[in-house]
Amino acid sequence: MKASNLHKLLIVLTVVLLAVAGVYFFVPAKKKAPVVVVNSNQNTNTAVVSNGTPELKTYSNPELGVEFKYPASWTGGSDHVGSDPGNEDGFWRDMTGRVYKSGPGTNLFITVKKSNLSLLKFKGNLGYPLDDNGKETTIAGLSAFAYETPLHYTGPSSPESAWQTQDHLLVKSGNKYFYIELIESAPDEASAKTLVKEREIVISSLKLY
Repeated sequence: MKASNLHKLLIVLTVVLLAVAGVYFFVPAKKKAPVVVVNSNQNTNTAVVSNGTPELKTYSNPELGVEFKYPASWTGGSDHVGSDPGNEDGFWRDMTGRVYKSGPGTNLFITVKKSNLSLLKFKGNLGYPLDDNGKETTIAGLSAFAYETPLHYTGPSSPESAWQTQDHLLVKSGNKYFYIELIESAPDEASAKTLVKEREIVISSLKLY
């Protein structure tokens, strides 16, 4: 190749390289669109929310002055407003009413009664377990007595209720008393611990007035 031709080729190559470099350094690069990752395995089970707590419902009875949250898996229950003249226990015959809720392994009773007795004397009419073991406390911001049987193993004789726990609460609001019994049982420890979490939800959400 002649020197003149080689010289021309070098000039052309230099111009091309400069053009490419100019495009690379001075023309803004096209931004890529952000990548959005869609999780196609999202949990659509409405029975349990993302943090593991059960789906909750709210019970409210303004006539009795009771409100609380409870797991949606609790399907049994009833309520009654008014006295109960047929009650074998004379102390409860003139009750204001009663709430009953139940779920797998759980029974919740709330008995409501108006009384001018002091909290201590009212507790004395209930007998065991509050009379012997109840401790003075506050529940839902109100004066109360409470007795809890911690979660314990009762043995293999009753396999469906081998693990048990109970709460007995007496709460005073003005001249109205709420006696709350929450009785739970399960065949194994893991299920029983789930019931204990449910119990904590109910008690912490109580509104009594």
